[in-house]
Amino acid sequence: ADALLVTKSGILYIGSLGGVSSFNPKTGKIITLTEKNGIIKDRIRLLEEDKNGNIWISYFTNYVCRLTENRIISFNSSKGLLGNKINSIIYNSENNLLFATRENGIFLLKGENFTNYNIEGLENRLIISMIRDNEGETWIGTNHGLMRITPNKSQIYFRSDGLQDDYITSILEDCDKNLWVGTVKGLNRLIRESDGTVSIEKLFQGLTVTYLLEDKEKSIWVGTYESGLKRIKDGKEGCGITRHGDQ
Repeated sequence: ADALLVTKSGILYIGSLGGVSSFNPKTGKIITLTEKNGIIKDRIRLLEEDKNGNIWISYFTNYVCRLTENRIISFNSSKGLLGNKINSIIYNSENNLLFATRENGIFLLKGENFTNYNIEGLENRLIISMIRDNEGETWIGTNHGLMRITPNKSQIYFRSDGLQDDYITSILEDCDKNLWVGTVKGLNRLIRESDGTVSIEKLFQGLTVTYLLEDKEKSIWVGTYESGLKRIKDGKEGCGITRHGDQ
C-alpha cells in the first residue's frame, strides 16, 4: 500500500498501484475501485478526506481525482492545476481547499477550478508537506527549510535554527499543539513559547523520517527509512489523531 486513510466515519481507505480499496469495519464490506471505475493506473501519493466527506486521491504523476459515493471526477491542468504531484491538501482560513504540488507551488480550489495561491518565499522550492495548525498558522515543509505562515508575516527555519536538516519530509501537530517535524537526518519537536517563538528539540539524530502519526493514547509513531518504526510515548491521556504531511 502507498497511502492509507481512516475517515471520520471509520472507513479505512487503502491506495496502491492496483487502485483504491475501502473497508467498512461495521459491515465487513470491501469495495475496490480500479481503472474500470475511473482510477488512473498509477501509484497513489495521498488520500485525504474533505469536510463534505469526499475522498481526494493524489497520484504519483497524474494529478488528483475526487471520489464521491463511488463516483470519480479527475482534475488536471485543464482545470488550472499546474502541478501533477500533489503532496498535501488542507483548508485555508476562508474554508477553501489548498493543494500543495511538489514542484509548482500551491493552488486554490473554488468550485471546479484551480487558481495559483502565491506565498512569497516558496519560489524554487519543492513542497514536501503542508499543514494548517490549530492556531490558524500554515507550516510548509520544503527541500530547503520549514516555512511558517501567519496572518501578519512569514518566516523560515533552517538547520542553523536547530532543525536536524533543511530537507523536511513530514509535519505533525499533536493534541498538545506541539509540532513534530521529520527531516532526512532526524526528528525535531517544536514547542510554542508564550511570546510566539518556538524552542526546537532534536530526536533520532541521523535517521531519515518518512511518516508521522499520533494515536489515541497520545503516542507519536515515527516511520523511518533505515530503522523501522519508532514510538514516542509520554503516558498522558490521549485526545485523538491529527493529520500529517505526506512525502
